[in-house]
Amino acid sequence: MGEEKGLEVTILERREVSFPTAEGEPEVQVWITYRYGRLPPGLIRIPKKDLTPEVERARIKSDVEARLATAPERLRV
Repeated sequence: MGEEKGLEVTILERREVSFPTAEGEPEVQVWITYRYGRLPPGLIRIPKKDLTPEVERARIKSDVEARLATAPERLRV
């Protein structure tokens, strides 16, 4: 059985961003900017407490697939 090929993306940046919450404890998210093929850079946000390599890969793959499935809008100007 062959190994499934994955998407190859370039991670441009990982940034931790803190947001205040009503409870007073800040919520930290990791913002990951990536590039895939012909698409403009994409950004996913994952709560730091949930971040694992598997979650990161799954979220990026899902984001790329959704973006590829969306047709560009054309306007006459």
